Amino acid sequence: MKKMKTWMNKKMIGGVLLGVMFLLIFFSKTLYTWQLPEVTAVKPHNGKLSKVEVGYGTVQWAVVDSIYIPEEGTVGEIYVREGEYVEAGQKLFSMEYDNDENEWKLQEIENNRKILQTELREIENKLELARQYFDAAKKLYEFDDISTMDFNEARKEAQSLELESEEKRLEIEKLAILEEPYKKTQAIQHTEMVITAPSDGMLISSHISRGKKVSKDSLAITIGTGNEYILECPVSLTNNFVITGDSCSLRNSSHQVKGVITSVLPLEQQKIVSIRFTADQVTAGETFEVLFQKQSETSYILVPNAAVCQDGNGYYLKQLKRRDGIMGKEYYLERIDVYIGDSDSNHTAIASGVTFFEPVVLSSNKTAVTKDVVLLKNAGDFFEE
Repeated sequence: MKKMKTWMNKKMIGGVLLGVMFLLIFFSKTLYTWQLPEVTAVKPHNGKLSKVEVGYGTVQWAVVDSIYIPEEGTVGEIYVREGEYVEAGQKLFSMEYDNDENEWKLQEIENNRKILQTELREIENKLELARQYFDAAKKLYEFDDISTMDFNEARKEAQSLELESEEKRLEIEKLAILEEPYKKTQAIQHTEMVITAPSDGMLISSHISRGKKVSKDSLAITIGTGNEYILECPVSLTNNFVITGDSCSLRNSSHQVKGVITSVLPLEQQKIVSIRFTADQVTAGETFEVLFQKQSETSYILVPNAAVCQDGNGYYLKQLKRRDGIMGKEYYLERIDVYIGDSDSNHTAIASGVTFFEPVVLSSNKTAVTKDVVLLKNAGDFFEE
């Protein structure tokens, strides 16, 4: 009986010691793993980069009709205001002219014409006599009845008068050209001169005011017409995927349309992208959000941007390896030097350096460097237990 009791006590003590040993191992392992950096891993994968950038811009008319002052004068009535829609043929403004000044100019030209015509008649009379004298001198010269000097003088006089006659005719023709705009203005001044809209559209700007004297061909009014619009949108200077000819999406609370990029102009701090689109109910001055989105044509080895590290030696990844440790299977880090290529908002292309698609560190709750042992949260995604 006493031997049986002793055996039972030994068995109990052995069980307690075994339990204590298991507890010590458990707590030792727990303490050991608690101190390790906890990381999440991801595998590099083949894929395409997706570039995205959002910008904003204000719509302007693509087609603008410019109305110019037809003749120098004074602005009369103005029938429209900026921002107002007009129809083709609708009155825009009227013009008033100084009749006295125009009539005085015409009278001055007419007086000069009469003087020139009188001078021309006198020259032509002299020319007729000079031609007759030259014809006679020519016959006499043939029979040696006059000297060569007298013959040349007769010819020279006729030629000189012919040239003088031609010059007077040209001066009279110039007066006719000079007179033409004044005659046109005279015709206008005898009618009500009202400028009308050439097409339907919205009056964008007015450069005139009632009673203001304006010169011919000066800009009076601009009208936006049609349903084509342009929008200029700034993007980052590093944006290398937006190019002429690409399409993009534009939207605001009222409209959603597609546009075509017509130009990309680099400036000092940004690039300005010009976009053209067609819409029926858009109004110039509206602001749109512009979405530029493009996928690469080529597939690359990609890793999340957060997985790429950099130091003085260049870019590298922290690759996860598994080995047998004192507490069983453990995970540690190896450095892989890589060359990177293009990137988007989520991924970076690895140009070279990755040979096997083994997991790399995506995030860590503590600083973890090469050769460190770590606790891999999602080990089941990559390693068999």
